[in-house]
Amino acid sequence: YCLSLGHIATIFPGFWWTGAVSSYSELCSAAVLRSINCALAVICAVLFYDIVVHTRPGLNQGRATLFAVVLALYPLHWFFTYLYYTDIASTTAVMAMYLSCLKRSYWLSAL
Repeated sequence: YCLSLGHIATIFPGFWWTGAVSSYSELCSAAVLRSINCALAVICAVLFYDIVVHTRPGLNQGRATLFAVVLALYPLHWFFTYLYYTDIASTTAVMAMYLSCLKRSYWLSAL
């Protein structure tokens, strides 16, 4: 009987939030935050490719890929990929807005 009362007494209203809060700290680990930057760097490389293809329509696919790889491996961009700074996220956002502006999707570019 004491064991069951002890179990009931420890369940406070809203106590289940502690489990959610403790799992949130795992999402803010350095490894998870750096992996977000790596994913954004890949998206940014794809955006670089689309911008190169759009601005230079006469390029073949291999040369456009080479230009996109050179842009993605630019020293400042490459260095900040493995650190958690907002440079990669802001570069990805600006390149996405620039590409949508090139494609004359001004409303999407304004977002």
